[in-house]
Amino acid sequence: MLTARFDVRRPRDGDVNSWRIVAITRLTFVQGLYRLRLDTTTQYVAREFTVRSLDVQFTLHSGYVFQAISGEGVTGLVLLGRGEMQFAPTPPTEKGQLRIFSGSETLTALFGAAFIRMHPADFETRIDVSGLRPMPADPRQVKRAQDVFSVEAPKSFNIDLRDLSRETWYILPQSGDFLAEVRTNKFGTLTYSRSGGNAEDITLFDRARKRAIS
Repeated sequence: MLTARFDVRRPRDGDVNSWRIVAITRLTFVQGLYRLRLDTTTQYVAREFTVRSLDVQFTLHSGYVFQAISGEGVTGLVLLGRGEMQFAPTPPTEKGQLRIFSGSETLTALFGAAFIRMHPADFETRIDVSGLRPMPADPRQVKRAQDVFSVEAPKSFNIDLRDLSRETWYILPQSGDFLAEVRTNKFGTLTYSRSGGNAEDITLFDRARKRAIS
C-alpha cells in the first residue's frame, strides 16, 4: 500500500477544469498486507476433524469447516458444530495457573464455534483435510461462519489503516505462529496463542476479562 503526494498544475491556456499531474512523491509504503475473505462457496462436512498445536488440541466431533483465504493461500479456518478443546500446558507454573482457573492442571472445554489462524505454509503441511468432505455451502451455515469471521478475525494480525482505507487489512502470521479464538460453552471466548516454536511463548487468555489463564 502506497501513500503519495500528487503535484498538479493547470496547463497554460488550458480549460479551467483541466489539470495535469506534474510530480508524484512517495510518502509511505507498506507491503505484506492482505485482504482476508471467507470462502462462502464451499463448506466442509467434518467428523472427528482435529487441529493440533503445542499443548492444545481442537477436535470438531461433528460440524462444518469454512476456509479463510489470503493472497498466499488458506490462512484460517472457521469451525462450527460440536467441538472440544483440550489444553494441557507443560511447565509446572502454567499448570498451577490453570488449576486456579479451572480446578485442574488440564482444561477440557466444549465449544460451538472457533476461528483459527496460521501461516498458509503451515496449513499445507500441518492440517490433514483428508477427512473433510466438501459440499455446496448452506446459506444458514454461511451466515454463521461469516458472523464468527467478522468478529474474531479482526482481533489479531491486522493493521489499522482507517486514515487510508475503509477495508480491514491483515498481515500473515509467521511460520510457526498459531492463534485460535474459541467460543467455549462454559468459559466464553478463550484465546490460544503460540508465537513461533517456543513453549514459553504459548498463552491462553480471556480477552473479555483481560485475564491471562496460562
